[in-house]
Amino acid sequence: MSDLKSKRAPAVSSNERAWSQVYDDINDIIKAVNNKSGVEGRDGASGKDGDIRLFKDIDRTKYFIEGKFADGWAKRELLFSDAEDASQDEDVNFSAIETYIRPDGTVPFTATVAGATPTADAHLATKQYVDDSVTSSAWSISDGSTSQPIVGGNTLTVVDGTAINAVVSATDTLTITNTGVTALVGGTAITASGSTGSVTLSVTNNSIGNNQLEYDTGQHLTTSSDVTFDGLICSTINTGLGATEVYMMNQNVRTSDDVTFGNLTASGDIIVQGDDISSDPFASGFTGNGWKIDNTGHLSVGSATIRGTLSVYELLIQQI
Repeated sequence: MSDLKSKRAPAVSSNERAWSQVYDDINDIIKAVNNKSGVEGRDGASGKDGDIRLFKDIDRTKYFIEGKFADGWAKRELLFSDAEDASQDEDVNFSAIETYIRPDGTVPFTATVAGATPTADAHLATKQYVDDSVTSSAWSISDGSTSQPIVGGNTLTVVDGTAINAVVSATDTLTITNTGVTALVGGTAITASGSTGSVTLSVTNNSIGNNQLEYDTGQHLTTSSDVTFDGLICSTINTGLGATEVYMMNQNVRTSDDVTFGNLTASGDIIVQGDDISSDPFASGFTGNGWKIDNTGHLSVGSATIRGTLSVYELLIQQI
């Protein structure tokens, strides 16, 4: 095909030759601006510099406009913005062989891309916008009495325990299951009761016996037991006749003990069931000392002053 150039009307002797020349020129124009090839692989050497053609790739259902240069064909893909032929508007996209962003996502970003703050649901969001939204959001976890905030970006960890199994699934779900404890049952002297969210353990009335009280004590601790302690500290003792104050004592005070007091004051009678009452020291005889009243009623003193009447049934005076 020859180059298309401006021409004058041909100087021919017949109309047939003139029309033939006109149609040759029209065909050259058609070939220069349109190619209805239906395959991608076509003759790249065909055409001449400046030719323009439209091409449909039926294998990939893509449309192109191509232009011929001295070093080959260059092309741009055409994108139809409307599906209906009646309302269709053409939109030219970048060439498939160039690394520009394509609507089908086949060309990825290779560097950071700046953006604006989104204002609608369909808008793309920047990393900064997402980070700020996550950081500013927080929720709380509570055990019923104490609450702890969980700030966006932090991690809440649930640790497995005895008979407790915690599993996190891919659907943003935390599942905590009881793998062993199925019931809470009371034992000897212990009553267990429960309701939703609470469990109560209590000591059964009148159920504590010697076996329970002997734990870690080594002896029974009932009212009928003989109990021994290494030491007992108390401010008062109630023996059944009222509370009695307790004071420091350095001797036994039993009926069989020899008890010594600094002073003894009796508000009633003093009855002696033993043998004697005497001073300490005491020595009998004329040269003795001290005093003594024995269990026969004999009184031995160094001297006596009687302010009242002396009545005797027998008076024996001895002189040495």
